[in-house]
Amino acid sequence: MIERVKDRTDDINWVSIIFGAVIGVVITALLSPFIGAGVTQLYAGVGIHDSPNVETSIEKTGEYHPPKQPVKEYGNLMWNESYDVYRIEIWNTNDRPVDRLKLRWNAPGCIVHSNTEGEMIYGEYWLHNRYSLDISTRSNLSIQKMQCTKVSEMTEGSLGKDERLAVEFVVTQEFETCDVLVDSNPVNEHELMYRWSIGGEMFTEERTLSPTSVEEDYIETRNISFEGTEEYIRTKSGEQGQHYVVGKRGDTFTEAIQQCG
Repeated sequence: MIERVKDRTDDINWVSIIFGAVIGVVITALLSPFIGAGVTQLYAGVGIHDSPNVETSIEKTGEYHPPKQPVKEYGNLMWNESYDVYRIEIWNTNDRPVDRLKLRWNAPGCIVHSNTEGEMIYGEYWLHNRYSLDISTRSNLSIQKMQCTKVSEMTEGSLGKDERLAVEFVVTQEFETCDVLVDSNPVNEHELMYRWSIGGEMFTEERTLSPTSVEEDYIETRNISFEGTEEYIRTKSGEQGQHYVVGKRGDTFTEAIQQCG
């Protein structure tokens, strides 16, 4: 058996072997950018390239102020016994920076004040509403629009290691007739998204936050029962929202609004 193998190896065309090796090197060189990109994506998928560890905290602070007294740190907001303060913090514990960070927060009620200044507020971010609601009529309406969902978004720069963002919201679960609740969605699910890179490749991390520390507040809000009229909306991106006019019934949302004149 050994002699047969030896005989066959003697018949190999060594010129063919060298030519094949050269062709193999050329093909590998041509494909290496694509192979590298594919491997980088695969590494991220299987955890070899771990994504940055971005931590979050959503807590009710238990802060209290004397009723019917202005609170300086909240823009002289007149304090109401129904108010609660929620604090949101986001920080990066990894050496790898993140950018394009965005958090959509559904309040357990509606927001009466957003606190973006002060010693306990950190980072540069843009705070905006997910939806806007324009009400235009011929008469002056006795309504108060209250936003119930906020988006905190970094549009410039990045969040490096041990850097953080922090914002506070004053929230109420008590409403008066003709209050219009804009983008009301009292569900303890908040969307966090950010971007990071490694080896020249960009990755996007998305996840849903549902902190157990505030779940009871959302259950309480959903159990509130009052008369009103709902309007469901859907954006081009497929997101859903809900507007609500308190204390007025109508066949349409607009009809209920008109009763607030």
